[in-house]
Amino acid sequence: MKVPADRRHLNLGHVQREVLEALERSGSWHCTCGWVWDTPGRTQRVLDQLVKRRLARTAAVGNGKLIYYPTKLTSSKLLEKLHNI
Repeated sequence: MKVPADRRHLNLGHVQREVLEALERSGSWHCTCGWVWDTPGRTQRVLDQLVKRRLARTAAVGNGKLIYYPTKLTSSKLLEKLHNI
């Protein structure tokens, strides 16, 4: 069963919320962009979870590397709701 777009932010863990907020602030993430959550590998795993929830998207940049972007669902209103949960 698919989760409605307005409820995808529910049940995010603390790390997922923090990474989502950082992604929104920075506009994108790739392994050499300057910020990580613990390690680049852990950051990528969390971002992959956000992609599955359609809160982030990816684009290939060559050599099998990905760059992550926030989606339209990752709005300032959503981030504000996350702080209030």
